[in-house]
Amino acid sequence: METEKQKVVELEEKQKVAELEEKQKAVEVAQQREREFELEKLKIQLEMQKLSQTSVKKEEFRKPFPIKKSPPVGGSYDNHSPGPSRTVPRFPSFRTEGRKPIQCYGCGTPGVIKARCPTCKRANETETAV
Repeated sequence: METEKQKVVELEEKQKVAELEEKQKAVEVAQQREREFELEKLKIQLEMQKLSQTSVKKEEFRKPFPIKKSPPVGGSYDNHSPGPSRTVPRFPSFRTEGRKPIQCYGCGTPGVIKARCPTCKRANETETAV
């Protein structure tokens, strides 16, 4: 009988030892997960700091800086207009989209900007002279 009791006691002790080992493993796994979580949390905080620093740098670049007027490179000449002189518009297609081509109002000669071209004036003079 005593041997059976001893066997039962030994089995109970082995089960307790196994349970303790399982609990220790569970604690170790939980600690490892907690460390990984903290590491991930620190990585996210570091990224947030970097993003906040870059937004500050962008704001620094947005500050206006003084523009100094310098004399023209091609020599000194009087240009009374305060802005830059531009004979060709930057985006000609933007301003001329949907327009008819430029032509004379009188005879329809293409490329004439004035109301009447020289050929129209000659035609009018000959008509009035008759």
